[in-house]
Amino acid sequence: AILLRAATAVPAYEQVFRDAGIPLLFSDGGTFLDTPEVGGMMAFLQAVNDPWDDLSLFVALTGNVFSFSAEEISFLRDPKVRRPLWESLRLAAAENPRCAAVIHTLERFRILAENLPVPRLIWEIYTATDYLALESAAHPRARTNLMKFYSFSCRYSRTDGLFGFLEFVQRARRSGKVKEGGAAPEGDFVRIMTVHKSKGLEFAWCIVPEMNRDFPSDREAVRFDSEYGVAPRVRNDANTAAYTTLVRELIKWKKERPEAAERLRVLYVALTRARDRLTVLGRCPADLSFIDGHALHSKEGKVRALSLLAHNNYRKILLDRTVLHPKATVLHSPWADPEPSSSEDLRVAFVGVPEGLSPVSAQKEEGISCGLSPQELTRRFSFRYDDRLTAVPAKVSVTEIAKDPLPEDSVPLFAHTPAMRPQFLDETSLSATETGTAMHLYCQFADLDKEVTGERDRLCAEGHLSQREADALDVSLIAAFLQSDLMALLRSSRGYRREVRFVCRIPVSYYSGNPRDEGEMLMQGAIDLLCETEEGYWIVDFKSDRASEEELLSRYSRQLNLYAAAVRRLYDKPVLGCKIWSFRLKKTVDVPEEML
Repeated sequence: AILLRAATAVPAYEQVFRDAGIPLLFSDGGTFLDTPEVGGMMAFLQAVNDPWDDLSLFVALTGNVFSFSAEEISFLRDPKVRRPLWESLRLAAAENPRCAAVIHTLERFRILAENLPVPRLIWEIYTATDYLALESAAHPRARTNLMKFYSFSCRYSRTDGLFGFLEFVQRARRSGKVKEGGAAPEGDFVRIMTVHKSKGLEFAWCIVPEMNRDFPSDREAVRFDSEYGVAPRVRNDANTAAYTTLVRELIKWKKERPEAAERLRVLYVALTRARDRLTVLGRCPADLSFIDGHALHSKEGKVRALSLLAHNNYRKILLDRTVLHPKATVLHSPWADPEPSSSEDLRVAFVGVPEGLSPVSAQKEEGISCGLSPQELTRRFSFRYDDRLTAVPAKVSVTEIAKDPLPEDSVPLFAHTPAMRPQFLDETSLSATETGTAMHLYCQFADLDKEVTGERDRLCAEGHLSQREADALDVSLIAAFLQSDLMALLRSSRGYRREVRFVCRIPVSYYSGNPRDEGEMLMQGAIDLLCETEEGYWIVDFKSDRASEEELLSRYSRQLNLYAAAVRRLYDKPVLGCKIWSFRLKKTVDVPEEML
């Protein structure tokens, strides 16, 4: 197998292998539905189904069947009048024979689509437009993929026509369960794929080329970081060159550390796919003095971490370690201290170095102009924002507003650490928070008029509840709610909705607590249950806390107050009251009007 960092170089390899008569299979990890030729056919079918779909019609027009260029299509559109592309084609058909041919072709297939099964329609398109030959000329595997698409359409047995088939294909692509079915050539062949797609696979012999290909470089004129701030290049007095700064390099290293870790993971995947033999290829300068520098990057048999950030390709990273191998004699230098022995079978050789190849010359520092005068830059960087509302977010949740704010000068007594499950707890048991979540999920999705255990099992089977959550539900607590006066109120109402999500505008003072703050902000939330009657709405909130009535009112009255404000704004109908159903107390806690 040949493992590449990116699939952009695949066409060059395919051409070389094709000229040499060696079978090659490109495994991109997708299916035939993801190939360009099948995508073009899908766009053609979509244009037949709905020619008013501008995007699909554009793809069909620029395909091999009609061969319109983007410039030709732009001439069909009147910039002063906004009209669909299909209508523009109809208007141009009187004077443009190519447009008339498009109209005639699509109209013919639209009639056939109403009378033929989908497989026969696709085969008619293949033969009438010579689609197979046109696509195969551009790509040798196109015919195989298009025939697989035709076979795939034969498995579609529903009778809802072309529209239903297009929906069926989209569902199949999203599910990822499309079977390829015999895409590999017969006999021996070479597989080519990206390193990412080779994860979990293994091959007898792997070739990893292009190790000298540089990583993407950061060419940003100005670097930004939340910790270090803004770091532009510094220009000299003559304004002829720009130089980096310490802060600029710190931002670069901070950004590149996770990128370097990901590069090492990719390199590890590439080097561990071979079962018997691994060949790594990379171009080196003709002057081999560069090897001495790699010997200095190693210390006590290990590669210095800083050198990984300094290297811009995999060849340099590998040479840092390879120069110490006892069998890599061609790389040994006075600076290297090779390891005494190694059981690894390693061979390093310089082959096929073109004549005249010389080290890449150092790039000259060049000044970067942003096209702005010094006065304009000074004006922009000296601008001061009005910071009165900088601490106020544009959007906030009800839970965030309902939290009791700490004094501005308060300091946390202990550093925040994420909550962890104690080791003495059984891993199969749920915490109090997880149990409360399970109770809420039941109340959200269950049919409250049916028996509890049956509904619990149904929700578990449908995936709303996990088995652990279903086992942790206290059926008696839910049964108490179903037999309560609150449930009787719900049954006698006009109707009720659960998990009512909303987004509405509220005054900034709701969040800041300062009535002098002007402006509005967005508030989002979800009401557990909203009950509608002739007179107005009742708001119900489910709680599983082990708390008294006074504690529940103290904790959640502000949250329910915000829910009530949102309901009044959204539905323009009065809120009759807010109720808290406590599963632990098995009773309703009414929120007093003075708290709303």
